Amino acid sequence: MKDLSIELPMLVERFESGFDVAEKLKELNQDEESINAWTIDQDLYDFIFATDVDSLFLVGDNILDYFEKEEVIGLSDEEIRSWVANRIETLAYADEMPTFHFMELNKSVVSFRGESHGQAGIHFSDVAISRSKNDRLKELRDLGYVFDFGNFEFFPDETLSALYHKYVSERLN
Repeated sequence: MKDLSIELPMLVERFESGFDVAEKLKELNQDEESINAWTIDQDLYDFIFATDVDSLFLVGDNILDYFEKEEVIGLSDEEIRSWVANRIETLAYADEMPTFHFMELNKSVVSFRGESHGQAGIHFSDVAISRSKNDRLKELRDLGYVFDFGNFEFFPDETLSALYHKYVSERLN
């Protein structure tokens, strides 16, 4: 088992010095037992709920099994934002979406993906290092995650509307 109190600062130092740490992160991320043993003692209260577009827009399912057609067709940008926010809230309350937790280390931000495991608590994985929280949020968005809307810069109305029309409206026509 690795000691992340030693491993992470070394990785961050190498990252900040301009070295590629992708292979070391990949190796570290294979040791979820060490990640969980270390994160349990950390204050990882800076987090966001995030979901992939498939879960958010029920891509693998018939959306009309969940919503009346009138609830999902012809929505304005404001209504789309509200629909998406409500859908994210529903997924969060059902423990059906991961969280991403952030902590500052030196001049960088280290993030961890968290998944609820019921009474066993949160299971952490996928350690990543970024220059800033905003950089990591952009990476997550580019990976196809949609997250809570205190981050309007990441999901302006036109972006949310485009996603909504691609994954919902087109399926209803």
